[in-house]
Amino acid sequence: FSASELPPYFPIPQHLEMSFLPSPPRKIFFCCLDPPTSPGGETCLCDFKKVHDQMDPKIRKEFEDKGVMHVRNYKGTKTGLLSDPTMLKGWQDVFGTTSREVVEEELRKSGAEFQWRDGDSLRIVDRGSAIEEHPVTGEKVWFNHSQVFHWSMIPSEYYRIYRRLGKLKYLVLSWVMWLLKVILFTFLGPMRVGFHTCFGDGSEIPESYLEHIRDVMWKNMVFNRWELGDIVLLDNYWISHGRQPYSGNRKVVVSWSKPYLKPSRRDTT
Repeated sequence: FSASELPPYFPIPQHLEMSFLPSPPRKIFFCCLDPPTSPGGETCLCDFKKVHDQMDPKIRKEFEDKGVMHVRNYKGTKTGLLSDPTMLKGWQDVFGTTSREVVEEELRKSGAEFQWRDGDSLRIVDRGSAIEEHPVTGEKVWFNHSQVFHWSMIPSEYYRIYRRLGKLKYLVLSWVMWLLKVILFTFLGPMRVGFHTCFGDGSEIPESYLEHIRDVMWKNMVFNRWELGDIVLLDNYWISHGRQPYSGNRKVVVSWSKPYLKPSRRDTT
């Protein structure tokens, strides 16, 4: 299936696929069917073992002790007057069904907390560890979506893209998205924006922590241009991926291996 259905102007930050779930895929396969013709569009990669090792030990220890709470809000059949425009998908699209019962069964199996909200919207809360051991080497890997789901992600990513490319439009987008997110966060609160992350105990993660983590990631990121027919195989418990914004044509497809239960969950399931 398509590697991403998000708009091409939207930055996708570094992440290990489905790291907030109990059983993420073990491996990820990408194939380029139509390489981007404009600047951007790279599927950039990062070594998350290095991210773990190079983080400030104090910050890493706090994440290790508290874990991470991932909050996802998906649209229903009705959208409120004040809603998060970055909430791009409805729960029907995410789960591939219009049945609440089917969705609830799947969420219970994964151990997620969930709540049906006004307008048929759905809130999902996943709590888990921030760090996992690699299944083969036993080395510790940064393994969560805190830097992805936090409200500060979009403006922060646009600003880093501006610093890399020097294109003024990304600086403007960073300012605009920062202002929009502050307004939404103020009026809706952290639990009602499209995505958000906290420590596992519900306390807010300092934005300075996330900026530090993103700095470490960007220092270790690799940018390679796609060419027609390129195939990439990733160890999803080690190498993260993301996508740079682009314009024009681009088609990259992806396939996941079977789910693999996290080592941290094996004593609790």
